[in-house]
Amino acid sequence: MNLKCMKTYNKFRFIVSAIFFIPAMIWSQDPRTEFKNQMNTLFEYMDKSKITSGLLSDYAFEPVEIAPFNGVPSDSNYVDMETWISLYCGIYDAKINDRIII
Repeated sequence: MNLKCMKTYNKFRFIVSAIFFIPAMIWSQDPRTEFKNQMNTLFEYMDKSKITSGLLSDYAFEPVEIAPFNGVPSDSNYVDMETWISLYCGIYDAKINDRIII
């Protein structure tokens, strides 16, 4: 093979590799999925039916700490829409059994 053909072949191999392998690497590194798998392993032998509220905050991936929001309105727990969505996602992720409907 001549040098020009070899360079073209190497570029082609690189482009094909990038098309197939980069998306696979990006999608496989979801931190929420990894966290949930670790939590499932950690709470595997726990009797989840004994949790009467249906929520377990230690089980959740909480982008925003839920504890300061206790249901009592004040100026320190005012949230914007982005924070509210993050709080909802954290509460939704804390669902450990079917005793609560979210």
